[in-house]
Amino acid sequence: VLLLFPSFVFARVSVLNGLTQIHKLQLGRQISGKLVLKNESTKEARIVIYKQDLMAPCGEQVGYFPVNSHAKSMADWVKPAVDERILAPNEEYMLFYTIDVPNKTIENGSYWSVLMLEAADPLKEDQTQGVQVNSVIRYAVQLIGEMGTMEYPPLSIEKVDTDKEDKSVMLRVTVRNTGKFSTLGKIQLEVYNEKQEKVKLLQSITKRIYPGNCNQMEVDLSDLKKGNMNVFSW
Repeated sequence: VLLLFPSFVFARVSVLNGLTQIHKLQLGRQISGKLVLKNESTKEARIVIYKQDLMAPCGEQVGYFPVNSHAKSMADWVKPAVDERILAPNEEYMLFYTIDVPNKTIENGSYWSVLMLEAADPLKEDQTQGVQVNSVIRYAVQLIGEMGTMEYPPLSIEKVDTDKEDKSVMLRVTVRNTGKFSTLGKIQLEVYNEKQEKVKLLQSITKRIYPGNCNQMEVDLSDLKKGNMNVFSW
């Protein structure tokens, strides 16, 4: 099984409206959402849908876990309309889902879970080999619910490393979200010469950081010369 994340196009099936869906939550209300899927090929594609939790503990890689693996999981609230669907060639299909928010006191902040979608050719019968399954591609759609007014969370730098290999130098910065809401973050590195003139701006890819979790930002330093002054900024 090959996990591709966070690219938007996977072999024969694409997610036209993105792999991150954010919703405003209200107590006791049902929230509706949809994923727009398209089979880009000339063959049928079978889609299997199921739920998991996403976590990125500090010092570990982003991983997918059984539902209710963390306190802010909303997997129990999420219900996809179907758990399996065969898409005809070039078919565009709207996969609807609902989020049923409990009518009880819920702490403000972000809640999240993941809809996993596995795309493959339908099962086929082979006269000599029996049932065969072609390669499966699995991808993740992050469903995020925001309860209460969004507050930009405080971020802290947990660890800074540099990896050198041949002529490449990579700066890796682990950033922790210590707040209640998820946020997007990146590292920027301003490079100055001896005259204190800014000569370059380097930055990492923007990544989402969930409450109580970390994410690792990477900046390529291979083009920097000795004697420059480096300054971090958000």
